[in-house]
Amino acid sequence: MKQLDNANERFAQLLKNYESNLTGGYFDAEEMEQLADFYLRRMRVKDAKRAIEFGLKLHPNNIGLETSKVRILIELNDLELALQHTNSLVALYPSDIELHLLQTEILLKTKQEVQAEKNCKELINTYAQEDETIYLDIAYVYLNNEYYQKALDFLLIGHTRNVYNINILFEIAFCYEKLNQIDNSIATYHRILDIEPYSDEAWFNLGQVFYSQKDYAKAIEAYEYATAINEEDAMAWQLLAHAYYQNDNYKKAAETYLMYAEQTEHKATPLLFAAESYEKMEDFDLALHYYSMVLDMQPNNTEAMVGVGICHLEKEQFQKSINYFVRAIELDPTLSEAWVYLGEAYINLDDPSKGLQAYLTSIELNSNQPETLTSIGNLYLEQENFSMALHYYLTAFELDHETDNIHLFLAMAYYGEENYLPAKEHLQKAININTEALNLFLEIYPDALQYINLTT
Repeated sequence: MKQLDNANERFAQLLKNYESNLTGGYFDAEEMEQLADFYLRRMRVKDAKRAIEFGLKLHPNNIGLETSKVRILIELNDLELALQHTNSLVALYPSDIELHLLQTEILLKTKQEVQAEKNCKELINTYAQEDETIYLDIAYVYLNNEYYQKALDFLLIGHTRNVYNINILFEIAFCYEKLNQIDNSIATYHRILDIEPYSDEAWFNLGQVFYSQKDYAKAIEAYEYATAINEEDAMAWQLLAHAYYQNDNYKKAAETYLMYAEQTEHKATPLLFAAESYEKMEDFDLALHYYSMVLDMQPNNTEAMVGVGICHLEKEQFQKSINYFVRAIELDPTLSEAWVYLGEAYINLDDPSKGLQAYLTSIELNSNQPETLTSIGNLYLEQENFSMALHYYLTAFELDHETDNIHLFLAMAYYGEENYLPAKEHLQKAININTEALNLFLEIYPDALQYINLTT
């Protein structure tokens, strides 16, 4: 670690010396390469180009600087000039593998796949006798250009040369995943773990594959191994918590989010997730505690504000909940969810007019809310505005035919409009889903007994 700190200090001094001496001074070729790489990693391509030009003035024809020049031309998308320059360098340095790989990369970028593959075969014929890593080097070029099947082809050949090469196996697993050959990807990670059972990277990646397939139980198992092997892997803790949450194990999710919070400087996000987990458990006091912690860190965090509002709403502290929903909406008027909860709070305070207006605002922001549309329909039904109720029920039904009690609500609205045939049809469907629907219908329309013989 001390050596790394010293290296960082030396580079920081190098960068300072260079940037204060852009038109003069002396730097060796390796230093100029380091500076160019630094700028390229930060997408400062013009600065990288200037560093290489300056370096080549100091060190004409230096192969490392010339190679960096090609990389910059690629970043600038000047592929024709990059290829010309690389061809010239390959002629001068025919044994430089990196130049051949760069040449192949440019050929792929210019869709000259046949010539690119020919280059690779020549490399293999020259260097494959030494070891299998040439296949990995070639595969990286294809991977970087999203030729996953071709990369896999080379990797599989390399694997036959050394079945214990972990790096090749990792890339094989990655290619299988990209090619949606999930079973093969999983099998490859297990092969890695047969060789290195304590590879936290393999367990983590295996968890990622299971998570992407929504197999949360197996994802949890893999992430648990990853965190047991490397307790400081914050990303593994985060994804383990997500997997618990998706698997409806909210208690473990909350506990794991809190462990993740200990691993990261950015604590607000895991604390917010922990609060949401406690909210799911209906432990609203603990949820309030963690939402409040988030607001102490980030006073304008609207997700936490809405979360606090929901907790107060569930605790039937309606005015308190309204205060938080209003604060969140003032910060971001487009929060459709906050408008829905605000509407619910107003209705619980016997203010259906404000409740309806909040619901309608939410629908203007996000029309794909069948439950909210149903709630709007219910408010109009209570007002005996049957045509408006029917409009919102039908809109909800079009979005989701399985919206809770939608057939019962449609039956009520149609009956209110004295449109008895569709009323009977929807009432029958409601009864087929839940036999209690008839009693609910008759509570609203006790005079509808004449239709019972048609709906039972």
